[in-house]
Amino acid sequence: RRSLSLLSALKKKVDRTAAEKKVRDKVVHFADSIGMDLVQVKCIFPYSSSEDFRSSIHSFSVKPSPLIKASLNRVTPHSGTFNDTRFIQLLTSATNMQKDYDQVSKERIQRAITNGICLKSVNVIGMTLSAIVTVYNYSYQKDVIVRYTLDGWRSYNDIATQYVTSNAQENTDSFSFTLFLPHSMPVGAKCEFALRCSSAGKEYWDNNRGSNYVLECKTMADHYRTSAHLSKEAPVFY
Repeated sequence: RRSLSLLSALKKKVDRTAAEKKVRDKVVHFADSIGMDLVQVKCIFPYSSSEDFRSSIHSFSVKPSPLIKASLNRVTPHSGTFNDTRFIQLLTSATNMQKDYDQVSKERIQRAITNGICLKSVNVIGMTLSAIVTVYNYSYQKDVIVRYTLDGWRSYNDIATQYVTSNAQENTDSFSFTLFLPHSMPVGAKCEFALRCSSAGKEYWDNNRGSNYVLECKTMADHYRTSAHLSKEAPVFY
């Protein structure tokens, strides 16, 4: 019996020693030691190039795709500082967005002939507006400025334009300007502007047929809230 007990004890000791050795032989590798990332992070943002361009970049001759508008109107973003991002939007009538390029081009030339000056195209990115102005060649010498106000014309500022190119066929010149609006501009506040060309002792104005051109300060939250409200489908939440 003693010999059996001794053999059993020796067997248990050998098994325990082998198990401990097996544990010691195990090697742990971390992901970064073999060229892998320890953490994978995926960021999901409510992004839409076309809809953002439609709201923050406006061109009189561009018509947004109905398919893109339908898909983008379904997006409602998560909360955060992205929603507080401010941008300015050019307020125009819906009819302008429905016209094709040729129709807009003909109307622009006619307005340049009639008024002497007209707004050709506008890009709005964030709080910055850049635009091209068409001026009819009544005279070689021209002084083209942009007059804008942030307080309903209680005060105003004039900014100069830069000559871009001429179109001999249309007998017009093109000028450009950039308007930087402050990021502290209150949400809902508006900037109005009009165009003036002084040439041969006369002044020519384009004030959007008496309504002035109007830029309104908005946030991304307002933009997506409006898009979701106009959408016929249920919004997608992130």
